[in-house]
Amino acid sequence: IPIKAKVVGSPLELSRNTVGLDMNQENPSLNFSTSLIGTDVVHKIIKIVNNGPVDSILNWHVRKKRPLDADLVQLKLQFDEESLFQDKEARRVTTSILPHPNLSTPPPFQVCPYQQRVPANSYASFRVTYAPNRLKESEDAAVMVADSEWVEENSDVVSMKLVDSKSTL
Repeated sequence: IPIKAKVVGSPLELSRNTVGLDMNQENPSLNFSTSLIGTDVVHKIIKIVNNGPVDSILNWHVRKKRPLDADLVQLKLQFDEESLFQDKEARRVTTSILPHPNLSTPPPFQVCPYQQRVPANSYASFRVTYAPNRLKESEDAAVMVADSEWVEENSDVVSMKLVDSKSTL
């Protein structure tokens, strides 16, 4: 007997009562005001509401926001100039693949705690911290993703993992 299953909606949602949260887009956006060079860190509290009958454990991941066509790696080819004039078998080429420099530095955003239980029919609060560049002007953006694990009181973590919340900072 073939069985089909799908997830429609999610019992987890961002509370709309968050200062700077813009829910009028496909992916909600948490906006921090413009900050001056040398400004201290800025904090915002977000609440995740669990409307479901089972507790959830959220694990947050923050990564730099990048255009879809952005380079993810940097490829370097180096030829040994002396070997260029030799036969093909003697030519030496060195290759290296490195993460693109723009992606190697972590974004100036953090979520704390990065892991927390959200009780059934309740909510949990998370602190989002923005640490602006203290030395130069910069445009900062990141993507926050929360993986959720569903937990029942008398059992282990349910093996299903969902990506529930994608928020652009």
